[in-house]
Amino acid sequence: MRRFKGIILLAVTCLFLQGVTGQSAFINYTTADGLPDDNVMGVTVDFNGDKWFATQAGVARLAGTTWTVWTTSNGLADNYIKCISVSTNGYIWAGTDVGVSVFNGTTWTNLNTTNGLVDNMVNCIYGTDNGDVWIGTTGGLSKYSGGTFTNYTTTSGLPSNMVSCIAESIFPTADLYFGTWMGGLVKYNGTTFTTINAANNALPDDNITCLAIDSNGYKYVGTYFGLAKLNPQNQCIDTLLHVDGLLNEYIRDVRIAGIYGIWVGMFADYIQEGGISMMSNGNPAGVFTYTPAHGLVSVFVNCIAIDLNNDAWIATGSGVSKFSFNQLSVDAPEMPVSGAFFYPNPAKEQLYLQLDGHSRGICRITDPAGRLMLAQEVGPEQQTLYTGNLKPGVYLVELTTNAHTSSGKLIIQ
Repeated sequence: MRRFKGIILLAVTCLFLQGVTGQSAFINYTTADGLPDDNVMGVTVDFNGDKWFATQAGVARLAGTTWTVWTTSNGLADNYIKCISVSTNGYIWAGTDVGVSVFNGTTWTNLNTTNGLVDNMVNCIYGTDNGDVWIGTTGGLSKYSGGTFTNYTTTSGLPSNMVSCIAESIFPTADLYFGTWMGGLVKYNGTTFTTINAANNALPDDNITCLAIDSNGYKYVGTYFGLAKLNPQNQCIDTLLHVDGLLNEYIRDVRIAGIYGIWVGMFADYIQEGGISMMSNGNPAGVFTYTPAHGLVSVFVNCIAIDLNNDAWIATGSGVSKFSFNQLSVDAPEMPVSGAFFYPNPAKEQLYLQLDGHSRGICRITDPAGRLMLAQEVGPEQQTLYTGNLKPGVYLVELTTNAHTSSGKLIIQ
């Protein structure tokens, strides 16, 4: 099987990146800085750019430089938070072993099997573009819509009730994908579940640990035996393994950082070293691996989130590490580039975009979680993009032409 051909594979070479500035590219946060506990199981970024952390001692939010912590004394169902996510209405969803806790900005509301949740042991949560919230548990899958749960199990077509991760695809069709333990990957088109596994599509393993989908419909699927890449038709076309530059093949999380590349987190145990790797599309291209020797706070990586600046926030068993491209002298193109520009910024219902010369390309707008909110073909004439359906907040505008890709932040009022 091909293994991510076109990428120049490098050894543990993040010393190149350190050498650009002479200092570590990481900023680390622990209980000394405001975390309630150093074992951080999950991280997400809301529409304001605030970071939310799932810890063993409650939920923590980092807004600028200010930390806020919530525990059971503030209304949480449990202090051991396993996962955390933000829905399209801006609510924060925290998963525990006794159900989910939902924060509306003021108070927490707890939901469990008594309210209709399929199982109280929550593994993952995902808010879709239409406002629904999907919850993966050890006993099946729940959709929360309009205040009501709809549940799905193996009797509904799931290959396994143990759901580990959830992602949404826009291209080529709007579908949901669910990773399971021992059942492979599942596509859901709103009616039917279709299984993609080792037997029918050459996945390296049927234990799916994480999943990321880019705007072109390519899926990056983490397993216990490497990272698989699926094309838009869900055919497994590549696999990244230890021999390709990963520290090990137990993939813990995978996230797409816009034009910069793909982050891969690997778990550590007594016989193999953990850490993170970035598959870079920049100059130089390659697989760059990071461990505590390079500034990462811990080898025990649990989760990764990408913020509005495409910085990576890595949740580990010993705190949180932030990797910022802004700390490095690496080109980070922003619009306008070569005469291409958009206005106004901030915008409300309309965004105008102008390309230079005779260029044509695709303009994509994504939210802080990396979800594609709008995609439109644009040409050299002034184009109008309707942004009235976007909620107020900060978004990333990405313009791709034959010549280059450029990006910039957009504020919607």
